Amino acid sequence: MNKILSQAEPGRVLHVILDAAASIEGRIDLSTPNEPLQVSTIAIAPGKKVNPHIHNPRSQEGATGAPITQECWIVLRGKIEVSLFDLDRKPLHQQSLTQGSMLVTFYGGHSLEGAAEGAVIVECKNGPYLGRDYTVF
Repeated sequence: MNKILSQAEPGRVLHVILDAAASIEGRIDLSTPNEPLQVSTIAIAPGKKVNPHIHNPRSQEGATGAPITQECWIVLRGKIEVSLFDLDRKPLHQQSLTQGSMLVTFYGGHSLEGAAEGAVIVECKNGPYLGRDYTVF
């Protein structure tokens, strides 16, 4: 990962370049919690699960944009299984996502599970990060 810093404002991150072929382990946050765009890479081991959850309404204090956290997962490598849920948490859809696939969640719930060795996703969501803002079900 290459962080490009401002010369006019030393220490301020202006750009981040991530090599898709780079080794990625665990979670790497590319943005700081105060940024209005939150971006992370997450390595998802086979069988590793992100439990079904639905995002809670956001406090308008410090929040920008949507009234809840909306997010996008882009599969950088490998394969994941996603489950999607309605507003009332009832199951709607299941699908495998492979390299280059993208899921955008505006509302409703979702979960994922690693389905192949070496799976990595890029997670993008609105910020700033206000702490855990979802309910697991």
